[in-house]
Amino acid sequence: IHKLRPVDLMKGVDPPDAQYYRNYNAESLLVARGIQGGLGFLLVLHKNDLVVDQVSSNILSLLGWRPEDVIGRPVDYILDVSSVSSLRNSFVHDDFSRVNAVPLIFRTPLGVPASEQHWLGIPHISSEGVILEVERSTSRTRGGGESKNFAHVMQLGKLRTCCGPSEFVIALSDEISRMCAFHRTMAYEILADGHGRVIHETFLNETIKAKLEPLVKLHFPASDIPDVIKKLYLSQRVRAICDNNEPEVPIVPAVNPRTRKPADLSRVNMRGTIPCHSEYMKNMGVAASLTISVVVKGVLWGLIVCHHTLPRFIGHNDRVDVRDLAEYATAFLQRIGEDSSSLVQTRQAEVFETMMRGASLSGGLLDSDVNIMKLVSCCGVALVKASVVQWRGRAPREDHIRALVQFLGGKSISTIWHTQSLPQELPAALEYREQACGVLAANIGAHPNGSDAFILWFRPETCRTVPWAGNQAVQIRPSPDAGQSNGCSFAPRQSFRRHDEKVALTSHRWSNTDVDMAAMLRTVAMAYMCSRDDLPFAPMSHLQRRASLF
Repeated sequence: IHKLRPVDLMKGVDPPDAQYYRNYNAESLLVARGIQGGLGFLLVLHKNDLVVDQVSSNILSLLGWRPEDVIGRPVDYILDVSSVSSLRNSFVHDDFSRVNAVPLIFRTPLGVPASEQHWLGIPHISSEGVILEVERSTSRTRGGGESKNFAHVMQLGKLRTCCGPSEFVIALSDEISRMCAFHRTMAYEILADGHGRVIHETFLNETIKAKLEPLVKLHFPASDIPDVIKKLYLSQRVRAICDNNEPEVPIVPAVNPRTRKPADLSRVNMRGTIPCHSEYMKNMGVAASLTISVVVKGVLWGLIVCHHTLPRFIGHNDRVDVRDLAEYATAFLQRIGEDSSSLVQTRQAEVFETMMRGASLSGGLLDSDVNIMKLVSCCGVALVKASVVQWRGRAPREDHIRALVQFLGGKSISTIWHTQSLPQELPAALEYREQACGVLAANIGAHPNGSDAFILWFRPETCRTVPWAGNQAVQIRPSPDAGQSNGCSFAPRQSFRRHDEKVALTSHRWSNTDVDMAAMLRTVAMAYMCSRDDLPFAPMSHLQRRASLF
């Protein structure tokens, strides 16, 4: 038997455990204390003189240098002259995300080239200095010709005119799966309330599929990716973890002697894995991962997540190819949004012309060919203006609508407001949740009597079953390492097996298209009232009003 719960708890944070979540989210996760040693080593250099301020301790095992012998010396003490020159030349670029890795040759303490000569340096420059990732070079080099992902870009290009955002991200996931050959590749969409779901999943082969727990169509709580981690995904679009079972390599010293702060590794691929995420991966049976951010208009739309059950090294050049492919997809998704906006604008002109033939606002909105119940899918709609309530379809009683408008007036809504669980906001709405559990409201102006005028769309309660990845009731628990400075204040759930939960007091979610259409109808309604002097707008001619509002 599963309890019914409202939508706000779908975020995966139950009230008794809220403190653990707040502590976790407040941690400075942008500052890591160590790196993934399996990728290489790291140097923190002073920007002007390239003196080594900090170094990862594994430089001893990789090059034979003790950290204390390197710190405080110019980098040319361990790096040959031509490599130093190449490194300095890379600093002239404005966009360091576009800088190709710099081939480097390091000296050993004996003064001869290191036995491992093929290294790549990836510089990250800030006001505080230069963070230099040094990783083993793969055999493939990235030159000026076509990159490895050219064929994949061409394949995605075939889909440009025949699919929406979700379908395109699924296609992107399939191309990255073919490109990188991880054991599992998933497309993960982040929904409006912050929780996410896996919309697509592919496996390398049937043997791997039988070994891993299926995650497609499962939902994940918002607390799985806190806001601070979302910021990391926005600043670092591709993130690789090559061996989750390998211990983190510390940076020496932990605090930069010049800045008095730890090094900011937020853009560094070698950045160590925070304990909570490391345990999360182990509980999933994952040893290595590759995560690609899908960003639309500066917002994290979702992720492409690749999992491997064994350690897996993804070199710099391959990460750049994946990033370029993801950026191509991001540009396409941006165009989809622009096309959608253009469609709304075109529809706006058509709706205005239709409404102008009506004798009144209510006639134009409720009784004309506009049919605002189809433009914004709903079970009922109401127009409230000058204390007059008119409605169509399945709507609450008039006194309930008046009480709702009074509630909305108290929230000082100036444009658009929406909820899929009105009883959460207004407990009295429990009485009419079968007509208006979800509400989308558009404020179309203030009347001289002081009341606001609204267009209201309603959706009924829809009890549904949400398939979660694991039991959310036990998702948050105190971690035994919570008292440690680098520990996490909660530990993730241990199972991701499907757990169904029935959710009540919610309607179907209002989509971005619904909100855009409501905003368009708000503009049209205000333009109509302005043209008919139905509200106290500044006097202007009909054509002037139309020009100013379109």
